[in-house]
Amino acid sequence: MTAVDKPPRLELRQLRYVAMVAECGSITRAAARLGIAQPSLSEALSRLEQDLDTALLVRGKHGVILTEAGATLAETGRQVLDTIDTALEQVQKLGHQSRREIAVGLPMTLTGLMAVPLADSIAHEHSDIRVQITEATTTVLLEQLASGALDLAVCYGGADFDAFAAQPIFEEELFLVAASDNWSESPVIDGLAQKAIAFDRLADLPLVLPAKQNPMRLMLDRLAKAHKCELKPLLELDSLLSLVTFASRASAHIVLSHAAVVKEVANGTLVLVPFREPAPTHTAYLLRRRDRPVSSASLLVERMILSVLAEMIARYRLKARLLKPAGD
Repeated sequence: MTAVDKPPRLELRQLRYVAMVAECGSITRAAARLGIAQPSLSEALSRLEQDLDTALLVRGKHGVILTEAGATLAETGRQVLDTIDTALEQVQKLGHQSRREIAVGLPMTLTGLMAVPLADSIAHEHSDIRVQITEATTTVLLEQLASGALDLAVCYGGADFDAFAAQPIFEEELFLVAASDNWSESPVIDGLAQKAIAFDRLADLPLVLPAKQNPMRLMLDRLAKAHKCELKPLLELDSLLSLVTFASRASAHIVLSHAAVVKEVANGTLVLVPFREPAPTHTAYLLRRRDRPVSSASLLVERMILSVLAEMIARYRLKARLLKPAGD
């Protein structure tokens, strides 16, 4: 090997071989410690000497003696291996003992459905993890995620997610929601009107809608433009409770997903009226900051969120579907 030649690349197992031979003073004993056959170890050492064009061992009847080059490689190899072993121990420790307090943000339309079963599932299956659940609008959730107050957030599409890692997790159908005694256009079975309406009918109905910067409202306005109609709500509100109250009192209609009013539909207070195909849908995303390390605890909570969603969709027969991660 000339001065300008690059030295051959070494594998970690080769460093381990040389270090073990130096420690044992015998190829036979080193092979036993390493759990490989003696001829295989001897051949591997010979190939390494050929690759390096340097003698590493002097073989004798009573064992081996390292050359100066061999001793240098053994000592350096031992230091490298010790460093790697230490790093692996630290990685495993982080995997098992990383921060166990996870702050999760949920939109108002999902909190009533998911918050309790999510907290219960985590407490039952991962009692060492403490989860804090915050309910807020998408705008507030994104602000808290950006500031570090939240580790994870579930938000609906339509907002700016460029600063975050965003994974689409489920898609749900939107309905016109009316009080059960305020809808007589078609029979209702299990809370679902049996006749769909055209989206442009919204222009003629008394509506209470989210404020104009709300992602849901932005989507509804885009759909209205596509259907060549204009939405003129009686009132704009970003409070889910207030929206549901207005609809329940037959004061106005609202547009929401089944998940947002699942209890009211189940007890007969509200009715879901489907839109004609193609029915409007919106997609929920699981968000985290791109610049923050992902802890093992947050990964567990992510999986629990998806598990609880799947369970709720099946239990309440929601008009929604889970989305597979990209690449699946």
